[in-house]
Amino acid sequence: MATAVASSVDPSSRICGVCREKVDEDGLATDKHIYHQDCFVCHQCLMPFPDGIYYENDEGLFCEYDNSVLFGNRCGKCGQIILGKTFLTAMNMTWHPEHFTCEECGNLLANMSFINRNGKPYCKPCNLLLKQQEERMRKEACGKCKKQIAPDELLVLKGVRYHAYHFPCTICKTILGSDCVEYEGKLYCPKDYEIVTAPVCYTCRRPIFGPSITALGRQFHTEHFVCFKCEKRFDDSMFYEYQNKPYCIIHYNELTQSNCGRCKHPASGKVVTAMNKKWCENHFTCFGCDLNFNTQQVAYFEWDLKPMCKNCYFNLPSSVKKNIEKYDQIDKKVKKKIEEQAKKEAKKEGK
Repeated sequence: MATAVASSVDPSSRICGVCREKVDEDGLATDKHIYHQDCFVCHQCLMPFPDGIYYENDEGLFCEYDNSVLFGNRCGKCGQIILGKTFLTAMNMTWHPEHFTCEECGNLLANMSFINRNGKPYCKPCNLLLKQQEERMRKEACGKCKKQIAPDELLVLKGVRYHAYHFPCTICKTILGSDCVEYEGKLYCPKDYEIVTAPVCYTCRRPIFGPSITALGRQFHTEHFVCFKCEKRFDDSMFYEYQNKPYCIIHYNELTQSNCGRCKHPASGKVVTAMNKKWCENHFTCFGCDLNFNTQQVAYFEWDLKPMCKNCYFNLPSSVKKNIEKYDQIDKKVKKKIEEQAKKEAKKEGK
């Protein structure tokens, strides 16, 4: 900045710095050139210099405003030209004093310590707070791509946060969402997880979805929990266990020899045990004449696994009777042999 003065330059060098013509004694001189009165104007706006104040450089003469516009400083925040001499210099930039503020809280930073954070000024408290936020965000970021995770994309696997879309379902290979489930170290979509964890029907060996029956330490589809022999459902919800299998009452009694030898239903009344069978009180009768052995207190003979009275038995053909006696003798020998073997084993155990 300078103030123009009357010329005292040697006449041999009195050439106007603008029009390049000779300047009379009424010219104005600067540190570099001499000018006609009419040529001594701002080279940008072509207006006279207010109060005779001008700025001169290799580009020419400029008024204070145009010099600031063309060559002056701009505020590091608003980007506008800083007019006048009141400004701050910080972070290799100039600032309007009222614009040099904390980027986070907006407090003025003039005459205060500050932190240069990515080219922007922050007060120390805000800088500490941002560091804590960044650390939290770093911990909450995806363990694979390191980017932030939206709530509907979150998958936590072995304590580490991931975007769920980084992983496929173990079975169907579709990209997973946040509703995926980890099971035994593997990831599944909801549909396949339900299949993998569903109980398996003991009868058909397929997964059970919906109602089921638990019995004998196993699970069944309701339609598959049936009698092991006749395969009929237990309509009254009652079943009987034999050798770890479910049976209806008829076949349970049949297997445990609890059915009547004549009517084939569970023996009732004063049950009679004879011929390795159970008999209803009124059904232990002769198969030939229906003589009731309970009421008559008479001996019976066995024929074809059926009881017969003496009269009916002796009316059988002689060949049939001989065969019966033959099988009776064989049966007695077998029983005797079994008893002797059992006694020998008992003696060994006693020693």
